[in-house]
Amino acid sequence: MLSISFFCDTASAGLIAGVDFEGTSQSVFDRTPDDYDVTDGVTVSTGSNSGADLYSGWTLVRTNGGSSANGNLRNDGGATGAGGTTPNFPARLEGNTRGSWSLNIADDVVLALDRIEFDVRGATNGQGRDGSFNTSLDGSNLLWENTNLPGRTSGGWTHVSIDLSGDLYQGLTDQMIAFNWMTPNAIDLDTIQVYGTAGPAAVPEPSTLALSMFGLVGLAWFACRKRK
Repeated sequence: MLSISFFCDTASAGLIAGVDFEGTSQSVFDRTPDDYDVTDGVTVSTGSNSGADLYSGWTLVRTNGGSSANGNLRNDGGATGAGGTTPNFPARLEGNTRGSWSLNIADDVVLALDRIEFDVRGATNGQGRDGSFNTSLDGSNLLWENTNLPGRTSGGWTHVSIDLSGDLYQGLTDQMIAFNWMTPNAIDLDTIQVYGTAGPAAVPEPSTLALSMFGLVGLAWFACRKRK
């Protein structure tokens, strides 16, 4: 039996982008998402705050309809070492805020997402904070929500791994995809990592292309013979 394959992708998912907020001191806070493969045709957004790039790759929007359109993502001094938890440089996403950053995919590149992982906790010492997550592909559907997150001293970090291997997150090209975190009452985030595979748009292998052309020529010849 003749088997024809247009392309074969056996690559395992790798680290595409992420942010760990680490800095060299309390006053140095690195919240810029990192592009871990600068050659793959997938880049990290520059972010915006009323049109100004003040948040180093993040877009921050108030979700409670208040007079302030923008939320905040900051290095909270009280978070460093609170309750003996690590790492030392989490980001505090203020209440009633959606914090997002994006990947931009070139038109000659196909991205297949695999998963996103991050650490999260309530941004106080108590229980009961609320965090949620989705992507710009999900509309209003949430991929994850926890309404009773542990606080800084009451349970430490919750590690979250969200499966993005479904059809909705495959074959992405010539577009932007945003990753969104929301909270009504403030959460800490850390060690965000996006995994997937990115590569050039698939083309037929030379042998496959030759077989396809031979088949088309043969079909045309047979059709012409039938008409004679």
